[in-house]
Formats: sequence, C-alpha cells, structure tokens
Amino acid sequence: MIALQLATMDTPFVLLSHPVAAIAIGFAAGVVCLVASRLSAGVMRPGHPVTGLALTAVLLFARLAYSVAVLILYRAVAPQGFIAFACAYVGGFLVAYNYELIQFSGLLRRGPWQKGR
Repeated sequence: MIALQLATMDTPFVLLSHPVAAIAIGFAAGVVCLVASRLSAGVMRPGHPVTGLALTAVLLFARLAYSVAVLILYRAVAPQGFIAFACAYVGGFLVAYNYELIQFSGLLRRGPWQKGR
C-alpha cells in the first residue's frame, strides 16, 4: 500500500509527512544534536580553560540555533508530520543523553548488587 502511495506522490516532500518517516528523521536529528554536544565538550583543555569554556558556550548556542532551524524547516516543509518529527527529535536527544549518562556514570559497573567490589 505504501508503494502505491509513493508512486502517486506529487512532490518528494509528501513522504516527510508520513509519521514513520517523520519519526525516523526526527530521532536521527536528535541523536546528531547530542553527538555535536559531546564533540563540543571535547574542546575543553586544562591549559586553556577560558577559551574552551567560551567555545563550548558558542557551540551550545549553535546547537540551539540548529534545533530551532530544524524544527522551523520541518514545519514549513511537512506540517502534517511536524508533531511526530518534533516528538521524535526530543526523544532521540533524550534517549542518546540517557545512554551517555548511564555509560559515563558507571551505574552498570558498580551498584548495590556488587557488594564485594
């Protein structure tokens, strides 16, 4: 049924209105935002803390601008799929953030079930 719908589409942007496509693209865009966040934190160096902090702050606002631009662009291109895209965008960021949080906090390496260590 989807193949029949794809053959009759007027523009390629109609596919972006489909909820599955909107969710997949939104999730990927949210993960990209977190990866950019992790890479920007790598500019902090012990020898130049002020420069690293300033660059990290600039990159924070760049990610904010990226998020706003992506949401505005998707709403302009495919308004029917915007809600699914926006929810998946936030969800993708939060899932990736929680993965990073658990990985770097060491929750899986030490816990109440490992009393002997």
